[in-house]
Amino acid sequence: MCKRLAFTLILAAGFAPPLFSGTGLLPDSSSADVSGTVIEEASGRPVPDAEIRIEGFPKCILSRDGGGFLVRDVPAGRRTLRVRAMGYRDMEMPNVTFTRDTTLRLFLKSDPLRMEPVLITGTRTDHLLSAVTVSASVFSSDWIMNRNGATAAESMESAGHVTVKDGGGFAGLKTLSMRGSGDSQVLVLLDGQRLNAAQDGSVDLGAIPAESLEKIEMVRGGHSTLVGSDALGGALHLFTRNAAAGKGLSFGVRSTVGSFGTRGGGTWGSARLGRFDAFASFNRTLSDGDFTYRSPMDGIEHTRANNDFSGSHLLVKAGTGDPDGGRIQLLVNRNRSNRGSADAVNTAFSSGRARRDEKLDLVSALFEKRLAPSLRVRGQAFRQDRLYVYRSLYENDRHDADMTGIEASAAWAPHAACLLSAGFDARRDGLNSTKFSDRHRETAGGFIQAELDHGIRLAGLDTRWKWIPALRWERNWPESGGSAGGDAYPKIGVLVRPFRDADFSLRSNISRSFRLPTFNDLYWPEQIWPGAGGVRGNENLLPETAVTADAGLAWTFGESVLFTVSGTVFDNRIRRLIQWESDAEWVYSPRNVGRARIRGIEAGGRVSLPSGRFHAALWPVWMDARDVTAAGRSPRLVYRPDFRMDAEIGTRLGAVRVNGTLMAVGKRYSQPDQAESLGSFERIGANFLWGSDWSNFRFWIKGEVNNLADENITFVEGYPMPGREFRVTFGVDG
Repeated sequence: MCKRLAFTLILAAGFAPPLFSGTGLLPDSSSADVSGTVIEEASGRPVPDAEIRIEGFPKCILSRDGGGFLVRDVPAGRRTLRVRAMGYRDMEMPNVTFTRDTTLRLFLKSDPLRMEPVLITGTRTDHLLSAVTVSASVFSSDWIMNRNGATAAESMESAGHVTVKDGGGFAGLKTLSMRGSGDSQVLVLLDGQRLNAAQDGSVDLGAIPAESLEKIEMVRGGHSTLVGSDALGGALHLFTRNAAAGKGLSFGVRSTVGSFGTRGGGTWGSARLGRFDAFASFNRTLSDGDFTYRSPMDGIEHTRANNDFSGSHLLVKAGTGDPDGGRIQLLVNRNRSNRGSADAVNTAFSSGRARRDEKLDLVSALFEKRLAPSLRVRGQAFRQDRLYVYRSLYENDRHDADMTGIEASAAWAPHAACLLSAGFDARRDGLNSTKFSDRHRETAGGFIQAELDHGIRLAGLDTRWKWIPALRWERNWPESGGSAGGDAYPKIGVLVRPFRDADFSLRSNISRSFRLPTFNDLYWPEQIWPGAGGVRGNENLLPETAVTADAGLAWTFGESVLFTVSGTVFDNRIRRLIQWESDAEWVYSPRNVGRARIRGIEAGGRVSLPSGRFHAALWPVWMDARDVTAAGRSPRLVYRPDFRMDAEIGTRLGAVRVNGTLMAVGKRYSQPDQAESLGSFERIGANFLWGSDWSNFRFWIKGEVNNLADENITFVEGYPMPGREFRVTFGVDG
């Protein structure tokens, strides 16, 4: 059925031009072409989804990916041109002369009160956040700076509509969950390159320093159609920092000290010379991790041992760009860490000597170019090398994984009402390990997507509609064993704007997504202990699949005081879940036997005053996540709370900004049989940021407190989180 649906979507996209032409949406001739680019004046970045209206011309044109636009059959002569985009001041240009093959460059000034972020991950092309059908959030560098935390994981802990499973302190693993997904069911990208390793599928966000990030994009709900495997719950896209806008040379240094022996420092520098730009940063963090906790075994306070952390991060980016958004770029990203691997505190056994060493090297080359006013192409090649070494009293394991891949895509706007995009990607995952023989797997896939805009007059309202059907085909070839094969993964999204002059929209999506089995699932070596069972991998596993659907609304209103409200209902049905189960001889092996249904409601509200003088936000989530594998019973999935709420409040008082956050998490079951659970908790955080300019330098200081109420919190059973924690950071930028 899914294949027939996908075929229908592609037919709809392919026949869109003739279907729309009869309505007057498409021109019958092209006697005159007007093309150009909409650009943000301060930064020189393109502005997508800007409305362009020409006096005497009945159609509204939208700028597309890269800010480009093309409109045909414009009457010649002098006419007034108007441009409008959310987040920017309206622009009017009277007496513009339109002749054949007119080319324009339109510069917009940003409006700080209504500034709207640009989302790339939702459609793989630039769009304003309000112009996509997916449920998504965009977090800017300014937002990251106003959060507590030194890592991507700490920044996202109270972001709303997302859960970070925290293993405690810098040394504890920190993985992500969206809409009740598992650790390996969220795809994490870094500048377009996937981070999910084929060995275990999860990503430790605690290894990525927040200071290196320019922006974070989060797409909730199945998204495999556009980004491939692992996106059953959604996708998180981390964008690293770029060279400072409008400056020749710039730099910064900072130093941090905090509780539990935390200290660190970093430096960055950037340069712009004509069209060439470069950015580099280096960060180092150390922590003893010796916080106290109350043991669930005896109720006595203990000090967490073997929980220290030492890590460093190096980022180098260099490239060259053109005024139309074209770019050639090289990126190098290196992570190093050495940490203690503390055992769970709810067991009598504790070696206290286990250690983990990790190395991650990423290299990527990017090419983007606008070949014509309506055609844009993009290509990327990447290489990832990951080394993981684990040592304890009983083990000395080394896992050396690599990933090599390429991807290419193109976006073509044949007319103002249609944007077509397509792409291809291929990668090779390899693993050389002391536990496994050499393993590798090749994967290749391609997608096609259409974005169709049109207007319909309903009940006296001039409504605007956007349809985004898409289809992906992906196939994998394991080196030996494993289940080779391919399948289709369709998706369709709808966005409706009922009111022409109001920022109110309705949106819905339905898609089919998947996750390939990990190397651990497929090839874990057989270990049989006579009379005591054992473990073994299963080379016959099939990919996990999910059908996900959601529908919601978003409304932004107000002038001097800006209000934003949103709500989304979602329903995720996951099949062929991989679960480790024992046979009659107590040998544990993974099987495609699980099914889950996860339903819920995401809501949000935000109020803000101009220039950041005050803001407050609230993001509650209600969720029902159940294992529906067995007939007649549906126990709740572990570590999925029925309710979660994130809130924040902030104000600017002269040169000082003050922010506070609240994270409230409901009870979570920690065992599949529901015999044990972790209690609900609230976690409060706060910070202040002060800055002052002197000559060409900016001096700043940031103070943070985490877990202000000093609660005894455990998110993952057996792995307590730190109590009240203070950090202070001093910085200089120039």
